[in-house]
Amino acid sequence: MKSGGGVGQAYFWRPMVILDAIDLNSTRLVFNKKDDIANSTCRLRPGDGNAVKKDVIKGHLAWADARCLSSLFVSDAFLEILSSRQIDDFSTRYILKEV
Repeated sequence: MKSGGGVGQAYFWRPMVILDAIDLNSTRLVFNKKDDIANSTCRLRPGDGNAVKKDVIKGHLAWADARCLSSLFVSDAFLEILSSRQIDDFSTRYILKEV
């Protein structure tokens, strides 16, 4: 690397939309507070079985979820936009089906 040269580019992006989109019937959710599931926070286990509510995410490209605030969720439509613009250094941790 040349002296004074740039190291690289990094992006930080956090959508302001917070949705209650996680399907509570998902078998791969881990709740942090089990006594009141409706108001509990959660984390997702990677793998099949995770789902979001199609009617809640309709029209949104990216969001945080009310129960999983530390995770960023993006729609298939957004991933297609990234691909069409040849942005290939974007990774996803979870694949969630829409129910």
